[in-house]
Amino acid sequence: MTFDATPLLRIHARRRQAALAAMDPIAAQERTLRRLVARARTTRFGAAHGFERIDGVAAYQRAVPVRPYESFWRDWWSADFPSLSDVTWPGLMPFFAQSSGTTSGATKYIPVSRAMVRANRRAALDVLVHHLAARPGSRVLGGASFILGGSTDLIRRAPGVRSGDLSGIAAATVPAWARPWTFPPPDLALVADWDEKVRRLVPAALAADIRSLSGTPSWLLLLIDRLLEARPGTRRLAELFPRLELVIHGGVAFPPYRSRFATLLEGSRAETREVYAASEGFVALADRGPGEGLRLLVDNGIFLEFEPVSGSGERHWLATVETGVNYAAVLTTNAGLWSYRLGDTVTFVERDPP
Repeated sequence: MTFDATPLLRIHARRRQAALAAMDPIAAQERTLRRLVARARTTRFGAAHGFERIDGVAAYQRAVPVRPYESFWRDWWSADFPSLSDVTWPGLMPFFAQSSGTTSGATKYIPVSRAMVRANRRAALDVLVHHLAARPGSRVLGGASFILGGSTDLIRRAPGVRSGDLSGIAAATVPAWARPWTFPPPDLALVADWDEKVRRLVPAALAADIRSLSGTPSWLLLLIDRLLEARPGTRRLAELFPRLELVIHGGVAFPPYRSRFATLLEGSRAETREVYAASEGFVALADRGPGEGLRLLVDNGIFLEFEPVSGSGERHWLATVETGVNYAAVLTTNAGLWSYRLGDTVTFVERDPP
């Protein structure tokens, strides 16, 4: 039986909720940028862009142009890949998340530093913080958190350097203290073949006390269909996992899947929470109910800029954005992405105070 760690999580959640309520997001973003620049001052990128002279957002934007992935790959990463040491981030880059998000369809290798791994863990904890705010009686860590992702059998690219799906990197780097609450177990997390993985996951999951599910909606539905097939006569998640509290989804737009999940969750205590977790960084998460927007993570190792989709070329940050305008997201991260054009569209809206 898994020890119920929810009371410990609740202590953290109260502190984090208080910190978020008191936070000035603009000041938090400026602090984040200063720390990133200071950390990378001695890298090749930092030396080439005069990081030692950057004293704020305006100076940073003058020194560092916005670049797409292809420019980073050509100018900074390709010559040394896979052993990037002190290139755009200090030290040896230990992981690369493989993604095929380019218009050409070619594989992208997105650097993932250990600082980014830790930041992603903190973001995942924030999801639970907001869940506890909505469900004060939660026992979400009284059972297993099912993370449906890629294989943890990462490709060894060089000594100390591995690559794979971001979810596989996350699963492979779960700290020892969190493993009792993490599903699937290591032997199943290693399986790379999807059909074989699901075949083995189904009986193991049905025997587990699953309290949360997370993954892309399409992958989750494929798994849930297999689970329902394995229990003839069942039609709802509550029949499979009676203590399920939370379904975390991201990676693709949710509206096409919303009605199906609503049907599956009928009679369940579970809520859904959306996250915006790209290979390049964990950008935002739902701090309220479905359809009420996402909250940017402003104090977790990412500095955010925004370019109007209209093509004006202006560069904004939280201090200068406007509501109702469509922006392309630009990220500076603790994995060596500097004013990196992500391309996903962001729109700011007014929300009533909580």
